[in-house]
Amino acid sequence: EYIQQEDRNVSNSNSLLKLTNSVDVDEEQIIALRFENVNIIKESVIVLALVQFVCHEPSSGKTVIRIYGELSSQPSYFSSSPKNITKRNKTKSFVDWDIKPWQYEGEMTI
Repeated sequence: EYIQQEDRNVSNSNSLLKLTNSVDVDEEQIIALRFENVNIIKESVIVLALVQFVCHEPSSGKTVIRIYGELSSQPSYFSSSPKNITKRNKTKSFVDWDIKPWQYEGEMTI
């Protein structure tokens, strides 16, 4: 997991993936995940992709996450340099994931 808040440096100092902003931080948070060795044939149309997350801390509000791919056949590895996530080319296509509030630790969602 790599996190970039607004136009700041990129950090990978936390082993937990935090999908929502902290209560004390009022900035957009951008998270990047890397899936290696996923072979997708050029011009393919992806009709279904699943990722499962497990709740670490319950929340009271719903969260909407916009998911993009990186438009690159050879994406570079993440680094801590400024804007290392946001300067990358995104796909035109995206999906909005509307997550209901997680009620208890260990709850799962796809």
